[in-house]
Amino acid sequence: MVKKALLIGNHYPHFPEDHQLRSAYGDVDAVHAFLAHTVGFDDIVQMKDDIDPDDPQYPSRDNILDALENLVADAAEGDYLIFHFSGHGSQRDAENDSSEADGKDEAIWPADVEPNEDFTDGFNIILDDDIKANLVIPAADAGATLVIILDCCHSGTGADLQYSYTDPGEGSISPPKRKLALRKLIKGGDEYEEGPGAIVSWAACQDPHISISLAGSGGFFVKAFIDGFNRNWGATHQQLLHCIKERMVQEAQNHFQHLRAARVLTGKQLRMLERWWEKNRSEPVLGVLYNEARVLVTPVVDTLGYYASSEGVVSALADGARGFYQDTDFGGDWQDGNDNGFGNSSAGFDQGTGFDDGWQNGGMDGNAMANFAQDFQQDLSQDFGQDSNWF
Repeated sequence: MVKKALLIGNHYPHFPEDHQLRSAYGDVDAVHAFLAHTVGFDDIVQMKDDIDPDDPQYPSRDNILDALENLVADAAEGDYLIFHFSGHGSQRDAENDSSEADGKDEAIWPADVEPNEDFTDGFNIILDDDIKANLVIPAADAGATLVIILDCCHSGTGADLQYSYTDPGEGSISPPKRKLALRKLIKGGDEYEEGPGAIVSWAACQDPHISISLAGSGGFFVKAFIDGFNRNWGATHQQLLHCIKERMVQEAQNHFQHLRAARVLTGKQLRMLERWWEKNRSEPVLGVLYNEARVLVTPVVDTLGYYASSEGVVSALADGARGFYQDTDFGGDWQDGNDNGFGNSSAGFDQGTGFDDGWQNGGMDGNAMANFAQDFQQDLSQDFGQDSNWF
């Protein structure tokens, strides 16, 4: 059994400041730590655009495509592969829309992308078709299990998988007291009936939407994914999708509260920010290539390749999975108010997730606040005019 991961984070330091992504490196570091220390990956390759462009590890288009091929090279049934990308993404009209239900191609931006004037598209991008051809199809043909994690704009079907799901729940952080009913969005393209492994993608937002990031400490999505997994060990893919969505909402609300308390923004600016959030709220997407009915009810630990050698740990995991509904109330009643990560724990959410060094003990330093506020300038200007100096 092989467990390999490829993690890419692009900051785009050569872009104008309001188009740089300070959170990308934090995402890669967080996913690396999660894979290494929580689910036992030891073959992990990182690519960041903070090195010489001539370095073979520089995340250029050609180097990324080569790295994808290397990730899946010699893959076999029983292997576990992870691909994570944090950076810019875009959407364009598909040249051949027969495989795209919406007539659009999604893309991720390598470090050597050449963006157009308004940064909505670019030359030298990597299309979802490229990811499918270089990674998804070879992994499926090999019978390996592949998990793709995309934290970028327009990422919902960025891996071009056959089925995409979003969670329909609204509002409350509390889990619903019924089985989740997912909205299924059929993704056109090749038909895959079945396979020995699982091909799964986790995306920060649906295709028409944008992803939100935190300066220096990583994006909302990656933090919600890791925290949701750690707090709900044994959760199925369907359940974790719900956890991620609720945690992304909670994290954003926590930031608004801290911004209000710190008085970094004027009342008008804060209201604009909140309106922008309501309009552009990210909604995570789960993609599945085949065996979707089985994958939805499979624990996420299985597709991440977690195995324990100790019988006691294995037994504890089994007990935890069986008790998941009772502990989190996904299927049953609350147990004496103990939700192991939702409910009462939301009051201490900042300490539990550790948004960055400044968040500890429920606080956030002024520099972190200022950086967070600046991160919204680019996206706000798209909705409220081109004056990027409104702060």
